[in-house]
Amino acid sequence: MMQAAEADDQIKKVGFYIKPLSEVIALNNNSRSFINHQYFAIIISAEEFTLKTDVGERIVKPKSVIYIGPGKSFQLLGEVSEKSSCIVFRSSFYEKTQQDSFFINSKIFYNPTSNFFVVPICENCFHENKSLSKRVEVFKTRGESLYISAAHNLIESLLLHAFQSEEVEIIIDAEKFEFVSYVNRFRVLLQRDFKEQKKVSYYASELQVSARKLTEMSEYVSGKKAKQLIIEKVIRESENALKFSSNTISEISYNLGFNDEGNFTNFLKKHTGKIPSEMREVVQ
Repeated sequence: MMQAAEADDQIKKVGFYIKPLSEVIALNNNSRSFINHQYFAIIISAEEFTLKTDVGERIVKPKSVIYIGPGKSFQLLGEVSEKSSCIVFRSSFYEKTQQDSFFINSKIFYNPTSNFFVVPICENCFHENKSLSKRVEVFKTRGESLYISAAHNLIESLLLHAFQSEEVEIIIDAEKFEFVSYVNRFRVLLQRDFKEQKKVSYYASELQVSARKLTEMSEYVSGKKAKQLIIEKVIRESENALKFSSNTISEISYNLGFNDEGNFTNFLKKHTGKIPSEMREVVQ
């Protein structure tokens, strides 16, 4: 999510990062656009702002917690202060037990219909001089192990807080839990590589499972075959490009990894019944 060297060094060393949101924006070269390929992010808002994604916008109220999983991109609109905090962590940092795995592989971070999950937070998280970031950062002076423990506990408390919301359905067959983890990782890879790689075999190889196994897991978790998830991703990105980009159809086809405009046209015609020019007219 964060692109500055300081943030990258912190993530590589510890696997965890917490800063005021205003500082995170500064570390991102003052850009408010973030591409979150491999990290989990939790934002605690002290003021109202808007999150804009490829599936719409949402106004975030003050004193809310926003959970953003890997493979998501968004733009932050509006003013933020140092009272709003941003937590970024790797799965390897938090995922120590089966319960940890259950938490971070849940719909809180992996929801195919939304780029983020939002719940209100308790009032005492914003007491003056007792911000979440300060409460964790103080442990840095007491040793890395205590700091890591405090950070893990902070994340866990925020995840438990999310599970208290009635919006979260937490029903997962324990015997098939591994399927959820694999399919979530597949979706992250798909977000990263869909332009260059459109075959199930590639993603299965990256996950070190057979294509048949990946399809089986995908059908169990999402009700759709892995190939269908790839197709839907390419169609969704094609629609977004045709709607928001001023590029020519030829340029869009190249940007999405097609050899030429003809292949792009044939793909959309086969799977949507429309050619690119027709889709551009529909979405405008």
